[in-house]
Amino acid sequence: MTTGPATASNKSALLQIRFQKGLNWRGVAQAKFWNMVSKDMSFGERHKERTVAVSPGNGGSPDFLTALANRGPGTEVTFTLQVKSDYVILSVEEKLFKTKNSLMIKSAITDQLERKGKEHGMMISRRVWGENGSALGRLTATSTVTTATVTLRSKHQVKNFYKGMIVEAASDDGSGQTPAAKRVGTLTVDSIDPPNAQVTFTVHADDGIGAIAASDYLFQKNEYGQCWSGILGWCPTTAPTTGDYFLGIDRSAYGDTQRLAGFRGSVARADKSSNVANTLAEASPFGIMVDTIFVAPTDYAKWMDEMGNNRQQAEVTSKTVGVSFKGVVVHTPSGDTTVLSEPMCPEGVWVGTNMDNWKVLSIGEIPTMPGPSEWMKEATADARQARLASYACLDCEDPGANVVGTW
Repeated sequence: MTTGPATASNKSALLQIRFQKGLNWRGVAQAKFWNMVSKDMSFGERHKERTVAVSPGNGGSPDFLTALANRGPGTEVTFTLQVKSDYVILSVEEKLFKTKNSLMIKSAITDQLERKGKEHGMMISRRVWGENGSALGRLTATSTVTTATVTLRSKHQVKNFYKGMIVEAASDDGSGQTPAAKRVGTLTVDSIDPPNAQVTFTVHADDGIGAIAASDYLFQKNEYGQCWSGILGWCPTTAPTTGDYFLGIDRSAYGDTQRLAGFRGSVARADKSSNVANTLAEASPFGIMVDTIFVAPTDYAKWMDEMGNNRQQAEVTSKTVGVSFKGVVVHTPSGDTTVLSEPMCPEGVWVGTNMDNWKVLSIGEIPTMPGPSEWMKEATADARQARLASYACLDCEDPGANVVGTW
């Protein structure tokens, strides 16, 4: 298998491979949010803006003249939605096609689709649960930083790295209006150490990163400032502060970050049940009622241990054909809420929401499947190339209806 630039050549009907369940999450069917979220594959003009009401007006009054004086249009904030591109390249050696052996050709292409389909799915997974800018991870503020080994904020982030990945760094998350904080140079992942939340690098051919610092964000090469924001971009674990530009809006400038970036509780309880119950109780007077809570698998296991045998399972409806899973029903101030173990949710974070609040918007399927006419001859190798591509973003109808907590 080789890769490189491609040029058009003769096509073969043998290249038409189809999967009944599609490729978007092959190997990661346990990704609960993705399998539950609605998807609109016809992104167009009607999708390009998301308007959120911060306030309906300046207040009424029992006195007519006062009510008239208080009349106002209210405050609305409009986020600009834009699909971003993601690609994974497939390549099959030309000599396999020369054999004219349909089974051999199909086997080689199927193998590539299996491998690259999973790679594409994991990339989209990071987008869905990524913070602003879809960073791979962030260095701890107290990390001893070298160009060899870095310590990340959690073990959860380590799984975003794999040997051979080329990584760049930046001092911010790349979500600003004009991202320009990328460090010069790149590093190559040599090994990962999940128990200690560490990644070891070797210097890449462009001489490495000379100025990497504590609290830097790490990205896959050329992802800084180029990726769509996920759940934790819409409702970050820490309330937005001045200069936090998200989809063109400084959310801290409107006096109510909750309505634009989700609700956060005032107290973090020690045990998980009390933590969630207290936060949702505080959210209830604001009209926030969630029916689904996503937590990391490790946190889910600890929470189940707290509950003991006093828990009730619930079957969850998935929008992906052939994928089903179960959650646990928990009674909260928001009513009965289903708790789900979500592999890409960061450890120490939980998100309460309603799935009707979210939609993935895209141009075409995620990813688009290569057809017979899309396999082209490599310009620099004796092989044929195709690609899995997606053009997508995540839309949230009402950011203020989400609850994000930590424990």
